[in-house]
Amino acid sequence: MKKQVKILALAALLLTVFTGLRSAHAYFTSYTTVNGKATIVLGDTTKLKEDFVEDEKTVTLSNEGPEECFVRLRAVAPKGFEDHLTYTPETPDWYQDGEWWYYSQPIPAGGSASNLLIKISDLPENAIDGDKLNIIVMYESVAVVYKENGDPDFAESWKGEIKATTETTGGNG
Repeated sequence: MKKQVKILALAALLLTVFTGLRSAHAYFTSYTTVNGKATIVLGDTTKLKEDFVEDEKTVTLSNEGPEECFVRLRAVAPKGFEDHLTYTPETPDWYQDGEWWYYSQPIPAGGSASNLLIKISDLPENAIDGDKLNIIVMYESVAVVYKENGDPDFAESWKGEIKATTETTGGNG
């Protein structure tokens, strides 16, 4: 009796597998041909330039993208030096909000933000030449969102919604 139940269960399993095999085989062997190419433009392209002299880093962000953008940055210091960083903006266009420094003006395509100076204060007096003291600068940029009247909307630009523009060239699709 047990042997018959096992044989019936095996037969049911094989029937199920072979019944679904035709549609699965058709799925894995069908194909289509696509011609042409699609260019995806995700928006802004920014570059960071850093100059480090003594205990001060001068940071400049430039916009190499096709449209205006807003930028923000923050610096990270080695453990124990997080509170030793001081920021000095060259213009009042930079302001701090939490850990981030925001540039309040849109940077035009091909333009740059004013410099932001980052200094490490209270360096250890027993530091030896060659000690590693690396300040890492992280930055983000977003494309400018405009209000209905055409003015840049700083707050709306930073809301985090990603909008992609696609351009299709050549081919049929």
